Order: sequence, then C-alpha cells, then structure tokens
Amino acid sequence: MDATRQTRPATDADRHRLAVLGRKKGIRILRDRRDGRYYASSASQSGKWYFVTAVSCDCPDFITHARCTHHSALLAALGWLPPMPPTPVEDGDDDDDGEDLAAVVLVIDGATYGSYATVNEAEAARSSLRRWASTSTRMDVRPAA
Repeated sequence: MDATRQTRPATDADRHRLAVLGRKKGIRILRDRRDGRYYASSASQSGKWYFVTAVSCDCPDFITHARCTHHSALLAALGWLPPMPPTPVEDGDDDDDGEDLAAVVLVIDGATYGSYATVNEAEAARSSLRRWASTSTRMDVRPAA
C-alpha cells in the first residue's frame, strides 16, 4: 500500500513565519537585470541559488511542501506578503495561565511581520529574539483584540 503524505495548504501565517526565518538565516534575493528573474540564496549550500517567482520556488522544500523561506523572502522583499488573518478569539478562560492569545508584531529593517501566539509563547519568542536581533529589529506583544 502506498502511503502518501498530503501537504496542507500554506497559510498567510506560514508565509509570515517563513519570511522571518528566511531573514534570520540570511537568505538574499537578487534580480537578474537581463531578464528580470528573481533568485534566492540557499541558507545551507554556499553558492547555491534558487529560481523564485511570486508563486513558486524551485527548491526542494517548495516542491515538497508548497512553501519555503525563499518564496516568503521574495514576497517580503517585494512587499507582497498577504495581510495577517483576523485576530483569533482568546481561549475563553479568565485564569492567569498565560494561554490567552497575543498578537505578535515583528519589525525587521522597517518590514513588518505579524503572527499570533499564547502570551507565554510570545514572551519566550521575545527573549529568543533578543539573542539574534539587530538594533533595527523590534518585537511588540499585545493582547489579541
């Protein structure tokens, strides 16, 4: 029996998360002046470049999962990342367990990325961010509306 793994569709939150990860890994986007094509650097193979468009990338991750850091990095570089989905509802309890949702806004070199996490996850992400962030990086955590 063939067991095939179904890839779930990429969400806007996935694209934002992957754009941040691509930035963290140092993925660069270059445009070929001769034909206007875009290429993204590989984070794992020095000197390797992937052909990337507004809808695809020829790297193994995109081919397998229909999403990757290169594609999201291009969308971010061009200002084409889709808006974040509407704010989800809090978990509904009134205890102070840190499981209420928070909106997380990350600003890297003037580019804004957003996501949602529990308050505890957001605070852990904030402390992790301090370890690699540049001086032009800012992270705000606010209760989800």
